[in-house]
Amino acid sequence: MYEVNNSPRPLRLSPHINGAPSQQSVVIGVLQPQPILRAGLEKVLSHLLEGAEIHAWGSVAELLENSQRLHLDMVITELNLRLPECSLSCLERVRKSLPKTQILTLSPLSERQFGLAALRVGANGFLSLSTSMEEFSKAIQTVLSGAGYISNEMAAVVADEAQGRNPRTGFDRLSPRELDVMRHLIWGMQLKTIAATLGLNIRTASCYKRNALVKLGMSSIAEVVRYSSEQGLTV
Repeated sequence: MYEVNNSPRPLRLSPHINGAPSQQSVVIGVLQPQPILRAGLEKVLSHLLEGAEIHAWGSVAELLENSQRLHLDMVITELNLRLPECSLSCLERVRKSLPKTQILTLSPLSERQFGLAALRVGANGFLSLSTSMEEFSKAIQTVLSGAGYISNEMAAVVADEAQGRNPRTGFDRLSPRELDVMRHLIWGMQLKTIAATLGLNIRTASCYKRNALVKLGMSSIAEVVRYSSEQGLTV
């Protein structure tokens, strides 16, 4: 995903304002908490987006702190439930804070696992990290134009959902906050610690846990851990 070799020709892009191309340079924000991957993605984007202004941060707080000054056209972020800064809640926070900025999400999770969840909380596009460089380039161009981007796999998921062939099951049923709480419980954290980490009171955290278990049809965290392992989900 982060290899530059054999990638498409650099794109000459300009952001769209009210549907019309602007003469200003494209400003891209990258949210990636892992330093090596952040540097790799910056390098790839510099190669793909000729003349673009690229900024990268390791946390949502840093991204939002600089966003107004930079007037970001697009944010590229990873959705990775093992990384606190790349959770669905963080994606939702970025969307609410930057309602006019396009968001492209990359993830080690498949479209069927969390693609719809990402779109529901505000992503304009979702790509698996196994996607080709050519499709990544196409997705960037599409999202910067002001449109949403759906891969062939994502299109199949959306079609199945629309026709009732893809009922929401498993973790896809959970709200971003419920998923946050369950993720930490799976890691072995105590509910009191989770509440403090997420800025919740203990009763609210307990409510999220209870609701999540009901939606999953399970009675214990041990069942959730087993289900996660069986489904190959990295929560």
